[in-house]
Amino acid sequence: MFEIKAYECEHCGKISRHKSSIKRHEKRCYHNEETRSCITCWKLEAGKCELCKEKLRTGCPDWESLQEAIDAQEWTTPAR
Repeated sequence: MFEIKAYECEHCGKISRHKSSIKRHEKRCYHNEETRSCITCWKLEAGKCELCKEKLRTGCPDWESLQEAIDAQEWTTPAR
């Protein structure tokens, strides 16, 4: 058995042995709010986004922060 040094995406937990790979990944990670992706938008959870019904994307022009909506108590995650 060998111990290795690895790097982890702070947004989704993806792991790589290469720091540069994770830095590149974090810039497009769906769980990073800075990418303005469907996963971090309240409209996906609410079923109110026509764009993300096609496919998940980053840089969405209709994006609105899920975390900000939760913090402002304007949105609660639906029970599953």
